[in-house]
This record gives sequence, C-alpha cells and structure tokens, in this order.
Amino acid sequence: MSTFILCPECGDDLGSLSMTFQLLHAKHNEICLTKNTQIDPSCVELKPEVIEPIDYILDMLGLQNECCRMRLLCYVDFDNIYKIY
Repeated sequence: MSTFILCPECGDDLGSLSMTFQLLHAKHNEICLTKNTQIDPSCVELKPEVIEPIDYILDMLGLQNECCRMRLLCYVDFDNIYKIY
C-alpha cells in the first residue's frame, strides 16, 4: 500500500516508490553479502566497502533529483528501532 510522502524540496511523490526501494535495497544487500561470506551481516554498516553502490536502483525507479535520492537513502524506520513498552 502506498503512503502519501512528498519530497520536501521538489514536491515529487516518494510514497509510491519508498516500499519498492526498501525491498530492492534489502535484496541488493543480501546479494552483496552472499558474495562476501566472510563478513558478519550484523557488522555490514561498519564496512561500507562490502556493499556495492545502489545508484542503479535509483535510476531504475526514475529518481533523477538528488533531493529525492537523498530522502530515500536516508530513511530510518523508527518503529522498528524504538519500541514503546
């Protein structure tokens, strides 16, 4: 289901692309980790050389503006990080 998210800088619709980008990004990371089996998946954020650039995913989704690319790359799902007890 698509959410209504607009880029605050240019106004393009990012909600329709955000879930697709998250799925493709997760699959891309899985593929990169299978190529490098000696790397612990929990430490992948500490080793950026393990994950290959994902600019082809952003190109495939049709994101040309740098502001929109930055918004999708910097997304943090706080609901999964901080749980309310």
